[in-house]
Order: sequence, then structure tokens, then C-alpha cells
Amino acid sequence: MKTYIDRLSLISITLVFLIIGYMFYAFVTGSFERHKSWVYSVDYISPGTIISASENELLLWDKRQCTNRLTGHTDAIKSVAISPNKELFVSGSVDKAIKVWSIDKKCVLKTLHGHSEGVNKVAFDGSNKYVISAGYDNKLIVWDWRTGDALKKFDIKHTYFSINEHNILAYVDSTCDLKLFDLNSQLSISTLGSYCGAPVFNPRGNVLAIYNLDKHLFTFIDITKNKVLSVLNIKKYNDKREVSVFKFTPDGQCLVAGIWGGDIEIWDWQRKRLVKSIENSIVSSVEDLVIDNDQVVSASGDRSVKVWNWKNGNLQMVLGNGQYQAKLNSILAVAVLVSLLISFWGISWDANLKFSNRAIMLVLSGWTFGLFLIVYFLRSYLERFSIFLIWTITGVSGLFFYTVFASWLTIYTIPVALSLIYIQLITNKRNYNVYIPLVINLMFCVTLCWMFKEMIR
Repeated sequence: MKTYIDRLSLISITLVFLIIGYMFYAFVTGSFERHKSWVYSVDYISPGTIISASENELLLWDKRQCTNRLTGHTDAIKSVAISPNKELFVSGSVDKAIKVWSIDKKCVLKTLHGHSEGVNKVAFDGSNKYVISAGYDNKLIVWDWRTGDALKKFDIKHTYFSINEHNILAYVDSTCDLKLFDLNSQLSISTLGSYCGAPVFNPRGNVLAIYNLDKHLFTFIDITKNKVLSVLNIKKYNDKREVSVFKFTPDGQCLVAGIWGGDIEIWDWQRKRLVKSIENSIVSSVEDLVIDNDQVVSASGDRSVKVWNWKNGNLQMVLGNGQYQAKLNSILAVAVLVSLLISFWGISWDANLKFSNRAIMLVLSGWTFGLFLIVYFLRSYLERFSIFLIWTITGVSGLFFYTVFASWLTIYTIPVALSLIYIQLITNKRNYNVYIPLVINLMFCVTLCWMFKEMIR
């Protein structure tokens, strides 16, 4: 028996050091950090520094490390944008509020109220003086954020707008007219025609792209001549998916489109040619994109921010999905299970062996804890079969008791049943189905404790 205990101790110590090493690696790389839920928006503060919006939090990232979690909104933050001078950022939320933040002080400088429903998109103008917001109340508002005054209000069809380097605002009004507004002079410039969709300016030149949400067409317009330069129908090449967000590359040559379902596509919009497709890049939809030099940063519904090289399609970094924590949970659960299996194998090797009360309680406690970890981490997979598993394992426990000579095996099955019952009780309001197996397993526990008296010195 001493040999088994020595081997068990060596295995346990090795597993503990492996887990500690893995935890240290995950901590150093920031891989434990995770967003609470869907990531709705993302933007660059500086090279390597990113801000993301998820649930009611704003997360600041320095490479892989989450350096700050900023709170202040009471509902999901749908949009975040950095000011051109890189000193401020603005956030818009479903709670109807718009907040202007200081990047250095990590605090709110001003809160703006004026939308009757949630805010879906916000941005600074080129002078850092104005904040533009679009809400689900179909209003677009131009704010002097320092005074809190709403300078202009427009009725809009969609909560999409774009601002170019000349401080010209493009938006679609309630009648589906594409309009231009000069933020410097606070005067309307022109109406380009009827285009019902989402406008985005090309960073080079006076070209505006608008995506028709119904026809799935990109129309590229020269705003100085009010002339259509090109029309791109990506639905012809990809008839099963739709565009959720799109931006131009910094050189203006390519259009980067996030597709519902997870892909990112890069198009040469002038030649109407697909340059590259990053397929199955994201589990859920692409909610937002920001592009800087050769990097594209995507925010998505799988709780992650991913950094890609858009030229070669390589994934460079993943932020906020807690991937190493999930892996660590699995490794920890397996390690505990293996250790406990080995310990029970060693304990049950000699049927005449007697154990102290403390030893038995420690072993049973460890086994129960290990099984509970496994059931808890896999609860999303087990939930649909939990009632069936509870009754099956309870029946197996009863069979072990009935056969007498195998009754000691219930120390394996009872903790599993109780763990599943606990998960069912905390996740399902209609939990009366588990009361009977709960009583049966508790009776098994009492019987098992009485049986262990014979093994205790």
C-alpha cells in the first residue's frame, strides 16, 4: 500500500505543478480576462492598445493584458469611439446615455441625455468638439459635448452614419435620402439621392460607399460629382450570408466586410474582385471592425476581440474570450478525476485494509469536489439530459447496494447524482422532478456512512 501512496503523491504533485504553471502562463498573457457577453464595438487607442465594449463595461487592453474595466452605463454598450486627438473616447448605450471619457484619467467627463431610446452608434467629429449619436428612436443628434447642448437633430432611417477627413457627415434620413452635412459650418450641403442603407466614407478621396440592406448591394459614389462609380453585389458570390459591418482599408483600395455567420471578406471594390476571405474566423456574427495599417480588429458575438493581419489572413491575437480559463477548467477537472481514480484504486486494492475516519472523509470529500467540478464545467452539455442521468445513476446506486459485495462502488455514483441534482436545482425553476432522487440519494448516503463504520479503526 505504501508503494501506491508514494506513486499517488508523485502524480498529484506533478499535476499540481502543471496546473500552477499553466495558470501562471495564462495570467502573464492575460488570457484569463473575458468579456461578460457579446462584444458590440471596438476601437484603437494607439498601436497595441484597444478598447472594447461588452455588456455595461468598457475594457482597455494593452496587447493581451486587460488594464482597466470601466463602468458607468447601466445597460449594454453598443458603440465606442476614440477622438482624433486620442485623448477622449465616447460610448453609447441601450440605457439611452452617451458618456464622454478621459483616456488618461479613466473617468467620465460628461454624460449626454437626449435620446428617448437606446443609442446604437457614436463618434467624434474631426475637431474633437462635437459628438454625433444615432439612436433607436430614429434620431441623429450633433452635440457640443462640453456644454451638453444638442445643436442639431435629424430624423433618420438607419442608425448608421460616417464622417470623412473634411468633417462632412453622411447619413440617410427618414425618407431614405442620402444627405451630407458640414460639421464645421453646421450647414447642410446636399442630397445625393435615394439610397436606403449604411454609408461609410473611403479614407482616400471623396468616395462614399453605401450598403443597401434590402438588396445587399454596395454602391460607391463620388460625392463631389454626385456620380455612381461602381456597384458591387457580393450576394452573387455569397448568397447565404449578409453583411453586418464594413470598413475601408487605410489605402482606400479594399473594402473589409464582416459577414453574419463569422467570415471576414476583403474586396477590391474597383475591380469587383474578392481578394481574401477569412473563413469561419468567428463563431458568431462580426459586430464591429477597426482597421489600422495591416491589422483588422473584429468584435463579435462569441465574447472575443480578434486581431488579424488582413493582408495574409493570419490570426495574431485573441482578447477577452477567457480561452485559457476554459482550458484550465477542463485540465483541472480531468486532473482531479485522474488523481481520485488512482486514489480509490489504491484504497480498494486491499479489501481487508482499515482506514481512519479522517482518511475516509478526506477521500470522499475530494472525490465529491472533483466530480462536482466536472459536472459544473460541463453543465451546459449535461442540462438537457440531467433528469435522465440523475435517475439512471440513482438506479445504478440502488443496484450496487442490492448486490452487497459491490456496495462500495456507490462512493463513485452518489456524488455524481447529487452534483447533477444540485445543478438542476439552481438552473431549473421546475425542479420538483429531482426531489424523489434527492431523497433516495440522501438515504444512500446515510446507509453508506453506517457501512463505513466497519472500516474505521
